[in-house]
Amino acid sequence: MLQDRLVKEMRLRGIKDLAAANGFLSSEFLQSVNDKFGHSAVSSVNYHRPVPRGLRLEDVFVFEEERTVQNDWTVCWDSRWFQISGPKARMPHRRERIVVRKRLDGSRVLLHRGRDLEFHEIEQRPSRAKSARKPAPVTASRPVSVPPEDHPWRKPFTAAGAQATRERQLRISNR
Repeated sequence: MLQDRLVKEMRLRGIKDLAAANGFLSSEFLQSVNDKFGHSAVSSVNYHRPVPRGLRLEDVFVFEEERTVQNDWTVCWDSRWFQISGPKARMPHRRERIVVRKRLDGSRVLLHRGRDLEFHEIEQRPSRAKSARKPAPVTASRPVSVPPEDHPWRKPFTAAGAQATRERQLRISNR
């Protein structure tokens, strides 16, 4: 209701620039909406609960996303690179998922299994080191080995198989 009515009122009054719109909003429009739709509280008692002990509101009101740790313990988030530096006992494994939080004050926190990680921002992802390994030598392929006619692999396993083999050999020889 508020957004729809505000736009219509501004159009009726010929307001077209930001400064005039802000002046109209604060001086006239909000007061008229509050007079029309505002209600006083039934009770003056404050029903808000206190913040539970141990709960930090800066860890509740955050933007949170999961990211995958790269092989060099870096994480990319919001087009920025972060290098995880420790502590070593709690370092995530490569390809493991971690949580990146951006607090309302703009600070960032990296979490692995609910615990803070030490990190610092880096300008760009570190470049890969050139591999010192030599390529595997190309070997000649081995010739295909064909077992001789009297090899055990060519013998049938059952009597029915033996009969079928004999019949097949007879057909081949009669051609």
